[in-house]
Amino acid sequence: MRKFEPKKFSLAKLHKLMYVFYLLIFVGAILRVYNITWGAPYFFHPDERNIASAVTRISPENFNPEFFAYGSLPIYAIYATGVLVNFLQNTGDSPINIFSVSFENAIVISRIFSSLFSIGIILLLFKVRKFLSGFAFGVTLLTSVFSVGFIQYAHFGTFEMWLTFFTFLLFIFFVYFLQEKKLRYYFFAAVVFGILVSVKVSSSVLIVSFPLILFLYFKKLNLRNMIKNIFLYTIAALLITIDIFLISNPYFLLDNSSYLSSLSYESGVATGNLYVFYTGRFFETIPVIFQVVRVFPFLINPLNTLLLVVSILIMTYLGVRKRDVFILLTLAFFFLVFISQAFLFVKWNRYMVPALPFIYILIGILSGLFIEKAKVLSQEMRRWILLGAVSFFSILFSFSFFITTYFSDTRVEAAQWAMKNIPSDAKIASEVYDLGVVPFESHFSSIKLLNTYELDNEEEVPSLDEYEYFLLPSPRILRSRMQLPDKFPKGHEFYKKIFSEDGDFRLIYNTPCDLLCKITYLGDPIFFLEETANVFDRPTVLIYEKKN
Repeated sequence: MRKFEPKKFSLAKLHKLMYVFYLLIFVGAILRVYNITWGAPYFFHPDERNIASAVTRISPENFNPEFFAYGSLPIYAIYATGVLVNFLQNTGDSPINIFSVSFENAIVISRIFSSLFSIGIILLLFKVRKFLSGFAFGVTLLTSVFSVGFIQYAHFGTFEMWLTFFTFLLFIFFVYFLQEKKLRYYFFAAVVFGILVSVKVSSSVLIVSFPLILFLYFKKLNLRNMIKNIFLYTIAALLITIDIFLISNPYFLLDNSSYLSSLSYESGVATGNLYVFYTGRFFETIPVIFQVVRVFPFLINPLNTLLLVVSILIMTYLGVRKRDVFILLTLAFFFLVFISQAFLFVKWNRYMVPALPFIYILIGILSGLFIEKAKVLSQEMRRWILLGAVSFFSILFSFSFFITTYFSDTRVEAAQWAMKNIPSDAKIASEVYDLGVVPFESHFSSIKLLNTYELDNEEEVPSLDEYEYFLLPSPRILRSRMQLPDKFPKGHEFYKKIFSEDGDFRLIYNTPCDLLCKITYLGDPIFFLEETANVFDRPTVLIYEKKN
């Protein structure tokens, strides 16, 4: 196995490029923090609301968040930050209970954490630049800065950026452990792994990386000593992880039944053993193909998706043939994160976010290899063509997403239109479980929420005869109900009657989708991409009026 071989940088050239790097970091930070309070005062994202509600339940008398879909470490971190903010804001003129964190503050603080971790990932890339050629690092940094996935999840107060940051930090400690042969990096990695498991238990899959790294570290020992050391150091990492997990998740022991019940529910949903209304999209989907066609073109853009597929094939071949430790370790982390999630029944975008740093590194290495080895055109011409293409697509898709999503809110715009064009006492039917209806409820007095998400579990399908309008706050289940009639016969018939030109309703409002919107969602904001690309932050709102 080859040792790590840091690339040789021209110091003069590197100093000149640092100004470009600083500019990229600044632009990346702006993209990640702008309109961090989007959706206020409604805060539409359901996972954010669950997390914020858990934070509000914590007090000095009760530290049980009563929410165990994720680990408790981030929840306690958000609460502690909220208490600190309360303390700094507290004055004698208007005293407040500093130990009570409001729902709104909890959401904003959770988003700030996500933004900081997203920015932190960009900064962490500089820790691996010496293992990349100058061009490869430039492409890696560029694609990371203008990553739609990183920008979107920096604006969600969920834990995807926690997972991504600490997964990448784990990788970096392993890189330095193997390069510098210092055990402290191994134990730093063990602490980071403990944090990861404390954020989300499914991160436990990364435990297999520890024996792999130890094998590379102890490979020169005889077989017996090598196995002995791998076993002992793996156990040491596990003990550190368990300690961190139990300290940061005390109700795993104190409220074990609730914890295990939540874990059982979440794993049942993820594997498809427990069906819920928002997972119908994933029936008849093919693992890997689905991610390549419906997920990555949004998270990393179509060109990078193509480069990813090519890079995986070429890097796997070169990594094995040349025994390049850095490439093999990058591939190992990518496959661990990707495969552990890709074959689940549910295939939400967020499951792929922790894989993004490794995707961008692989694309960067492939780009550098193309510049060095390709025979077509001159090297300078290849450099400009490839850099131009990657820059154009990365910037185009990131700014299209950024402007489309964070410069306005489609639900508020639709509500404002409805207030001007629909009588306030009109009889309106809408979907239950969708917070997008909230902006309408302040103006319209007769909105009936129908359980349209569960139609196929009901004996009777609700009639719309008495309603003048039907409001669809988001297309969260449209694709599954419209395209899978065998799975959802009642739901299919219900929505078909509304959408059909021969039906009783006609479309009077459809959230506009301009050129940037079409670029962001590849021409179809409703049916093409996996729904969580936009149903939480930029859903298409549809309003139908009953025909006379």
